[in-house]
Amino acid sequence: MNRKHRAILYGLAIGDGHISYRTRYKDGKYRYEQAELRIGHGPKQRDYLEYKADLILSIFGGKRPKVSQVSHTLKNGKTYLGYRFAKTDKYFRQMHRVLYRENRTKSITGQVLSYCDEVSLALWYMDDGTILSNKNKKGEITSLGFRICTQFSDEDEAKFVVEWLKEKFGIEAKYFKSKDKFDIGGATQATLTLVSVIKDHIHKSMLYKIQPAFDFVFRKSAKHPNFKPETGEDIV
Repeated sequence: MNRKHRAILYGLAIGDGHISYRTRYKDGKYRYEQAELRIGHGPKQRDYLEYKADLILSIFGGKRPKVSQVSHTLKNGKTYLGYRFAKTDKYFRQMHRVLYRENRTKSITGQVLSYCDEVSLALWYMDDGTILSNKNKKGEITSLGFRICTQFSDEDEAKFVVEWLKEKFGIEAKYFKSKDKFDIGGATQATLTLVSVIKDHIHKSMLYKIQPAFDFVFRKSAKHPNFKPETGEDIV
């Protein structure tokens, strides 16, 4: 597995992806491990899910994972439709050992983040991120803030991510409590830097998630031609 492909797979697994692991027995006596990457999204994100299936195909070749419609009925009787695909490969066994605790919950460690790059971050952001904005009376965006709904139960995980964002990408993020768990976020400059890092890896169906940053930079650039994000390049 090369570095680029590994980064994509970890990006797919960290956010909305899940690696299912189980031990099975062939003919009732030969033990073997099976690990499967499963990813699902709602109807509005079907194009995004198809894009993820294409990424899997580009890495493993062979047959493209089939995107299937699934339904889930709640106790109140309401049924929700969605789409999902699954891919089984022996590499996911190794990923499961790195990414999951003994109780089979995800754990973001320094080792996990060492495998990630800007594509991993873009996938994570598209899954769990958003940009909030404030506007003046004219409807112009005056400030920004990004959030990634990580919902870490362990504060150390949040610290790892904040340090990784700063050291690898120059993103000045912070972590904060949300519903007794920890999310990641940042103010205007951090948001602009984040977008400059991930913009080339955002799927067209998810561009709305970074649009506020483009609107803000355009407004500021119009009034202040020398305005640049922290990376030194205008993202408009």
